[in-house]
Amino acid sequence: MKFMQKLIEDMNDIGWMIEKIVDGKKVVKNDDNYLEIDGELYDEQDDFYIKQWTDSCGDGYYGVIFYPLENNKYLKINYSC
Repeated sequence: MKFMQKLIEDMNDIGWMIEKIVDGKKVVKNDDNYLEIDGELYDEQDDFYIKQWTDSCGDGYYGVIFYPLENNKYLKINYSC
């Protein structure tokens, strides 16, 4: 899987874990592309979808990435730094 090689390169210094494969639906709102999963929207960034938060101390962050597979399936990856 070519995207796994890119994922490993891009997230080399970040802790991450593949959680599961999920169903999702691409949606467009106000000319922006999103991925909808269980009513939650995730921003499109390059060739994946993402949502990121800052930790309570403000010096770290964590989030979730969804990489597209086939047939509206996405690989869910949690990360933190």
